[in-house]
Amino acid sequence: MDSIQLLQQQQAMINQVMQRYESLIIIAELISLTLFVGMVWVIYLFYRCQRDAADELRSIRIILQFEAEDRQTAASEAKRPPSRPGENPFAAT
Repeated sequence: MDSIQLLQQQQAMINQVMQRYESLIIIAELISLTLFVGMVWVIYLFYRCQRDAADELRSIRIILQFEAEDRQTAASEAKRPPSRPGENPFAAT
C-alpha cells in the first residue's frame, strides 16, 4: 500500500465521519425546533386559558356592577319621602 492510497483511505474515513456528524447536527436542530414550537404552543394555550378566565371575570364584574347600581337606586327611591303627605310613592301614576 503506497502513501497515496493511504491518504485516500484516510480522507474517505474523514468524509464519512463528517457526514455522520452533519446528520447528527441536522437531527439535533430539528429536535430543538420541534421542542421550541411545542413550548410556544403550550404558552399560547396557557395564555388562551387565562384570557378566557379574564373575559368570564369581566362579565361577572359587569353583572355585579349593574346589580349594585339597581340596589342603590332602589334603596334611594325607598328612602325618598313622598312629594305630598299621604301619597303612596309606589302607587302607579
